[in-house]
Amino acid sequence: MRIAFFLFQMNYVFDGIVERYKLGNTHVVLLEEDHMVAQDFLHVLRMMVAKRPVVCADCEVISLGTYQKSYKKYRAEIDRLSVQFWFSSKVALYITI
Repeated sequence: MRIAFFLFQMNYVFDGIVERYKLGNTHVVLLEEDHMVAQDFLHVLRMMVAKRPVVCADCEVISLGTYQKSYKKYRAEIDRLSVQFWFSSKVALYITI
């Protein structure tokens, strides 16, 4: 059921809002209703979009967060950028490009 709702949302955004208002060259931020963004959200987002052609030119989704199983390595990994397969159950915040 969750994937059906997700697809409904994406169709509404991309076939409705983006197309209707001619927002062809834009980024869409998807944020769950119970999540908040950090103060540097837009700064980090812009940096990741800028690095995309070098890090992963074929990537279509950029994730700004995941559900952590453990925070033991959090301090050592906080400034890491990685390329991974996208799983809806792991991603907390993401944008589509």
